[in-house]
Amino acid sequence: AQMYNLPNGSGISPNFGDAAVGTTPYFYPIDYTTDGHSWQDKQYGAQVNHSKGHHQQYFDLTKAGMWKNDKELVTCIDCHDAHGTSIEHQLVQKPDNNALCLDCHNGDEQTIGGFGSITRAMVDELQTSGTVDPVIATAVEGHMKDKAGMTASYDPVTTGVGRCTLCHMAQTAKSARWTPTGSRGYREGDIHSHAFDIMSPTATQKMFQAVGSKTSVTPSGWTNSCGVCHPNNTL
Repeated sequence: AQMYNLPNGSGISPNFGDAAVGTTPYFYPIDYTTDGHSWQDKQYGAQVNHSKGHHQQYFDLTKAGMWKNDKELVTCIDCHDAHGTSIEHQLVQKPDNNALCLDCHNGDEQTIGGFGSITRAMVDELQTSGTVDPVIATAVEGHMKDKAGMTASYDPVTTGVGRCTLCHMAQTAKSARWTPTGSRGYREGDIHSHAFDIMSPTATQKMFQAVGSKTSVTPSGWTNSCGVCHPNNTL
């Protein structure tokens, strides 16, 4: 209660300090419109300015519509277990078969995204046995077609088609170095964006045209949601 103060997340405490008045802050907030730790990509059409580095996932999350919604305040522990799990990144459920995302995005929890036909029982079965109910496949295919015009068959584990995190968590940040530009024509970081939006190739292309090869601003061919599967913007 002290940390989140109000149910809707407003009035977050404790007070992290203010360097301007001489108090020592726990961390310095980043001005994403000007700071070098940000891509500053909103000016090119991105939904938000995205983080470039490690330890910025919290800042991304607070910009996400998922964080403050009309049902609950989503926090780190909804997806991660600080005490560790057998799943990569200390996740509480597997992301490759969408068990993690469908834990909340189902008709018994909330209907955002058009997943109202998916029941809690279907998600429980997916999480325990890996069995994918056809209703889940149909719902996700419908979401892809409605939002992106995609008509590919649902196959999140093998090909990645329909895997929530590939579209909504592009690897826009890094902890050490960028993955070199390869056959896909893009560089990627090793950290997923936690803004949970769709990274448009239109926005990244405009940004690249504006800044060119200035790698201090953006690496040539910075990845986006579509570029994960469609190299070189071959959409």
